[in-house]
Amino acid sequence: MKLSHSYIVAMTLLISGCHKTEISWKQQNPLIQKGETEVIISIDPDISVKAPDITEYYKDIHIFVFDTNGHKIFHSYNTQLNGYTARANYGINHFAAIINAGESPQFDIDSLEQLYNLIQEKKYGTEDNLTFSGLSTCFISPLYKNAIIGTTRTMAKLTFVFDKNNLDPDVNVEITRIQLKNIPATTYLFKENRPTSVTQFKRYGPYIVYNNLEPENHENATPLFMHENMQGDIGSNSDPNTKHPGEKAPLCSFVSIIADYNSPQKCGEVEYIHYPGNNNTNNFDIVRNHHYKETIIFNGDALGEAVRTDSSSLQIKTYLITLSANPPEGGTVTGGGSYEYGIQPLIYASPCSDYLFTGWDPPVTPVTTNCHYTANFEIIPTPPDTTFITSIILTAPDSIINGETITATIDIQPQDATEKTVIWHSSDTCYATVDYNGTIETHSPGTTLITVSSTDGSGVSAYKTITIYNQPDPEIPVTGITLDNTNLNMIKGEMSLLTATITPSDATHQEIIWQSSAPEIVTVNTSGQIEAIASGSAIITATTAGETHYAQCIVNVFTNIHLEPKTHIVNQYDQPSNEVIQSDIIIYLRGQIPTPSDMNIINAIESGIYVNVTYTYTIDNNIINGFGTLTLDTIENNDYPNIRLGGNTILITISGPMNESQLLETQNTLTITPLHGNMYIGEWYVTW
Repeated sequence: MKLSHSYIVAMTLLISGCHKTEISWKQQNPLIQKGETEVIISIDPDISVKAPDITEYYKDIHIFVFDTNGHKIFHSYNTQLNGYTARANYGINHFAAIINAGESPQFDIDSLEQLYNLIQEKKYGTEDNLTFSGLSTCFISPLYKNAIIGTTRTMAKLTFVFDKNNLDPDVNVEITRIQLKNIPATTYLFKENRPTSVTQFKRYGPYIVYNNLEPENHENATPLFMHENMQGDIGSNSDPNTKHPGEKAPLCSFVSIIADYNSPQKCGEVEYIHYPGNNNTNNFDIVRNHHYKETIIFNGDALGEAVRTDSSSLQIKTYLITLSANPPEGGTVTGGGSYEYGIQPLIYASPCSDYLFTGWDPPVTPVTTNCHYTANFEIIPTPPDTTFITSIILTAPDSIINGETITATIDIQPQDATEKTVIWHSSDTCYATVDYNGTIETHSPGTTLITVSSTDGSGVSAYKTITIYNQPDPEIPVTGITLDNTNLNMIKGEMSLLTATITPSDATHQEIIWQSSAPEIVTVNTSGQIEAIASGSAIITATTAGETHYAQCIVNVFTNIHLEPKTHIVNQYDQPSNEVIQSDIIIYLRGQIPTPSDMNIINAIESGIYVNVTYTYTIDNNIINGFGTLTLDTIENNDYPNIRLGGNTILITISGPMNESQLLETQNTLTITPLHGNMYIGEWYVTW
C-alpha cells in the first residue's frame, strides 16, 4: 500500500496532536551497547515545492546517527512505515535521513565527512518518487530521547508562464517545447552542489511537449525538476532583457523555449533562451527544494532580445502581387508575382495606341501583404494631322557609383513626330532623382526605376533599372597572423581562449579558420575557444582567409590527480575502565581517486613525489609543532588505512598523564598543513 504526503501528515497530526508535520518510524532496536540509548526518530518534511498534480510517496528510508566526532553510531535501512527508533549517545548527536534513495553500497559509510560527500545521480529516487535528505543536531538526555530530522527535496522545481500582452497585434508566438538544458548530472545530498567542470553536466534535461505548454498560472503549470546548481552572481548586469553568464555559460543551467513564430515579415521556428536564478539580472543559482516561478514576457515583435533569441531559422515571408488593366483594352501590365516582405514591386503599364496611362490604384508601396494593383488608362482623342511617337529608346548605364551624376539619352521615333516633349520619373527618389533633361543625380545605395514617357497622347514609355552602389575601399592584404599563446598546458575538462591577431589590423579580410590536429584531445570553435577533452597533445592552427598565413599553438592536456594528507587514529583502552589511555595518530598520503584505486596511475606518478607537511596540536594549552615528509603507498594507495598503511607516514603518539576526555580533546586540536606544490608527470598533473 502506498502512502502519500497528505495521508502521512494527517495520521501524524491525529496521533501526536502537535502543529508540526512529523512522520515517525519505529522498528525492533539492535542491542544497545554501553554508553548508548534508544532514541525515537521523527521526520519533518518540507513540502513547500509540492506540485498539485504530483503525488509523492515515501518508499524507503536510511537513518544515520553520528557522535560529536563525526563517527557513525547507527545506520538502518527500512521500507516499512511503522515507526522507527535508533541508537544514540547521551549528549550531542548528528541525525541524518535519506528518503527514496534505495538500498545502495554508497550508503555503507563510517563518518559524517563521508555523508557530506554522498551524491545522487538519478533525477528521481525509488519508483520515480522525489528524493529527500536532511541533517539535524539534537541533544539526547535520560529525560529527552526524541530527535526530529528536517528534510527537503534534493531537486528544484521550475514552472513557466508566458505573458503575451505586449506582443504586436499581428505577431503570433505559439510555444511547442520547453526544456531544461545544461543541468548537473549529479548532486550532493548534504552539501551545496556547485559543479565546476563541463563534464559534470548533462546537455539535455527534462522537457514538456504537446500538453499544458501555456498554462494560465504557475499553480496549473506542469513542473520540471532538476538537481541544484549554485553558480552565484556573475557580472553586474542590471537589464533583465540581457541576462547572460558570458564566459561561464557552460556552467549555468537554462531553459530552451521553442516556438512557432508568425508575423507579416517572417515565419518559422524560433528558440528563446532564459536563465533562471534568484534574480532576473545576474544571479544563476538553482537552489534545491525551491520553486522557481518563471514568467516569460514577450514584447513587440518578440525578436528584439538578440542575446537570448535565436531566429536564424526564420524565413522572410513572400506575398503575391496581381495586376489588371482598366479598361482591359487600354494597355498591358507586367511585373506581377511573388515578392519578399518590404520589397518595392517593379510593375509596368504600357498603354495601347490612342490610350494614356494615368496611374496605379492603389499607389505602389513596398510589399507588406498580398495586393492587387489596377493600371488605369484613358483614351486620347486623335487630333487631325498629328504624327505620334511610336517608340522611345532610353540609354543609361546599369549601375552608377553613389555621388556621381550622369545624363541619360533618348532616341524618339519617328523623327518627324509632332510632339517630342517627354516626362522623366524616378521610382525611388531616396536613391536617385532625374530632372526634365534626363540628368540623374544619385543620393544613396539602392535600386530605382527611371521612366521616360511621351506627352503627345501616344502612351509610349521607356524604362531603365539603375543600381547605385558605394565606391569599394581598396583591398588591404594580410601580411601575417600571431597567437597570444604558442605553447599551452591544460587540465582535462578546462576551457581556454586563444586570441589571434592579424597584421595589419586594418586588413580587408579578418576571417580566421580554426582547426585542431586531434579533436579527440582538444577541440576548438570558430571563436578560438579550446576545450581539453582527453590527455595528450594537439596542435591548434589559426589560418587566415585564402590560407596565406597561419599560426600554431601546441596544447598539452594532463589529467589532474590531487594528493591529500589523511589521518588514521588507533586508540588504546584501559581494560578495567574501558577508557582511552593512548592515541596513535598516523598521518598518511593518498591520491584522490575512486576506491579501489587504479594502481597504474599511482605507480606512474609516485616517483619523485615527496609531500612535506607541518602539523600542530595542543596539550594543556601548550602548542606542539611538527614537520614530516609523506610519500604514496604503491600497493593499494592507502585505500584501507584501518587494515594497512604504506609509503612514508608520520606517527604522533598522545598519552598520559591525562584522562580520556583530555586525550580526545587533544586529538581534535590536530591540524595538518601540506606545503602545496605541483608536478607534471607523464600525462598527469599532480597537485598537493
